[in-house]
Amino acid sequence: MAAIFLFSFAAWQFFPLSISNENGTSISLAGRQVYSIMSGHNSPDIYRAEIDPVDVKVGDAQAMTVWVREEDDPIISVVANVETDTGIEVYELSLASGDALDGEWGASWVVHDTHSETYRTEFVATNDIGETKSVTLTWTDPCTPPAGGDWTLDGSCSISGVNGVDNGNFIINNAAYTLTLQVGATFAWNDGKSITLTAGSIAISDTAQLKQTNLWMVDGDSDGYPSTATQYAQAAAPSQGRRRYLMSSVSSTDCYDSNANAKPGQTQYFSAHRGDGSYDYNCDGSQGKNVNTCNTCTVCTLSDLGGCASCPSGYNQINYDCTTTRNCGQTATNYLCRGTTPSGLCPAGSGSVEYTEDGGTESFCIVGLALGNAQFISKGSQSCTCR
Repeated sequence: MAAIFLFSFAAWQFFPLSISNENGTSISLAGRQVYSIMSGHNSPDIYRAEIDPVDVKVGDAQAMTVWVREEDDPIISVVANVETDTGIEVYELSLASGDALDGEWGASWVVHDTHSETYRTEFVATNDIGETKSVTLTWTDPCTPPAGGDWTLDGSCSISGVNGVDNGNFIINNAAYTLTLQVGATFAWNDGKSITLTAGSIAISDTAQLKQTNLWMVDGDSDGYPSTATQYAQAAAPSQGRRRYLMSSVSSTDCYDSNANAKPGQTQYFSAHRGDGSYDYNCDGSQGKNVNTCNTCTVCTLSDLGGCASCPSGYNQINYDCTTTRNCGQTATNYLCRGTTPSGLCPAGSGSVEYTEDGGTESFCIVGLALGNAQFISKGSQSCTCR
C-alpha cells in the first residue's frame, strides 16, 4: 500500500559519536537516540527506532529497538544490518513487547568494529506473505541538496544543523532511501512548495524538526559565495543574508567577503590588494599575481652600447625614459626616438615604446618629442614579474 504525504504546515516537532555535518561542523551524538519514522509504504511500517547508545567504541554494548506495525499480515522477522568501517554485521531482533501486528523488536550486542568512516544501520521488517520494508539510519553520509530548485533524494543520507530545499520541492520516491534528521537538525522548505513522500522514509530525531520557511546564507559582497557554510532557516534575511537558491555554491566559502572579485575560482589578476593586504583573489590560500614588482630599467648609453644592445648604424643612444607602466609578467624592450628614422621605429615627429609579450611585439607612439635630425637616442630593457 503506497501513501503520499504533502506537507504544508509551518513546523512539525517530533518525538524523541562525534561526526561532521554537511557544513563540516563537528556535532555530538552521545547516548540514547530516538527517531520517529514516516514512510511512503505502510506494509510493513517501521515507525520508530531507538539506538542506545549511538556513540560506541569497540567492546561497548549496544542495543537497537524498532517498532513495527502491520494491518493484516503478521511480522515474522526484523533484522538490523549494521555497516561499519570494515563490513556489515547482521543481527536478528526479537519481539520484546506487543504482538506481530504492532510490536517492539530489539536486540543487543558487543561492538566489534569502528565507525569513524562508515556508520549506518538498515532495519528490514518482513511479514508472513513476504512483503518487506527497510529503513536506513545513517550518521556518516551528509546530504547535499542543490543550492536551489527541486531535490529528489538520491540515497540514504543525514542532516545535522540547518539544511533543506530552497525554491523547490522535496521528493522521496525510492523505497531504499531514508532521510535522517539528527539531533537538533532543521529541514526547511518554502511556502508554496511541498514534500512528497511516495516511497522511502524520513527518520526524525526527537529534537529535530521540519520547518516551512526560507533558507539563507551570509554573502556580504553578493558574489555568490557565502562567508561560511552556515545556513539559516527563517522568514526574514539575517544581516547580509542572501537566499540560498541565489548562491553559486553552498559548500565553497568565500575567503574575503568584502570584495566580490575575491572568490573561489577567480582567474583574473589585480593590481591592488583585495582589501586586507592580501592578493589571494582565488581563495586557494596563496598570494596571487600582481603587477607592482617591476625591476629597474637597464639603459644603454654612449659608453656601454655593447653591454645592452646595438643601435642602428649611424644612430646614437643619448637618453632613456623608464616611466612606462608594465603589465604583470611582461618583459619589455623600450625605444625612444626623435625625428625621422629610416628603420620605421618611430614616425617623423613622434616617439614610441615597444614591448614584447607572449612572443609578439606591439608599439605605442609618443607624439610631441622635439624635432631635429633623425636620431635613435636610447634602448633598454625592463622585466615585470608576478608576485
